Amino acid sequence: MPPWEYRKIDLDASPHAIDDVEMLNATGEDGWEIVHITDNNVAYLKREIEETGSAKNGRRDKEKTGVTT
Repeated sequence: MPPWEYRKIDLDASPHAIDDVEMLNATGEDGWEIVHITDNNVAYLKREIEETGSAKNGRRDKEKTGVTT
């Protein structure tokens, strides 16, 4: 079974300059898959952990979306 890493994004707390769908598309481009979006607009995502470059990918995600994990 592959190892997974998980991420939580509060869509209501996103910067106003970034649309929710735009933000989710950006995370999808980085390999994140939506697992669930709650009634209070929190998205839970997962992606398979890569053997190399995992920390680099995390930094790229924050730069692209402006959202921290």
